[in-house]
Amino acid sequence: MRRTKIGFLFSLGFVLLLSGCQGNESTPTLPYEGEVKINGKPISGAMVIFHAKKTGEQMVSPSGTTDENGKFRLTSDKEFDGAPEGDYAVTITWFKPISTAAKAREGDESVRNFLPAYLANPETSGLVASVQKDLSQSKSFDLRFQR
Repeated sequence: MRRTKIGFLFSLGFVLLLSGCQGNESTPTLPYEGEVKINGKPISGAMVIFHAKKTGEQMVSPSGTTDENGKFRLTSDKEFDGAPEGDYAVTITWFKPISTAAKAREGDESVRNFLPAYLANPETSGLVASVQKDLSQSKSFDLRFQR
């Protein structure tokens, strides 16, 4: 559990570091929105990050957080400016506070990721998206899990 939290914080720090290293020239972006659901029901507070498949000049990792309806809008440089054109691997995490009983069982951690760890890694999530000028700039992710 502690590994997941540390991995998330490291990833978030890396994204913030990369977004700060862009310099004055920002890459043109296209507005992009979507939604995240679990078994057909929207989730609030999930973090969606687009990881560019093309390396090199395109160093930004656009991200967004879902609202109460499961909707998100991507931010690259300025709030809700979207994402640069290209193909992306997508990761989704959903960190929420855990109950007092769960804290006692799992240690003294205050939050945990309520999604499987493989969805937090761009190489294993299996989620992809494409940002193109002539295509719809929207993507829905309906994550299905057995109960």
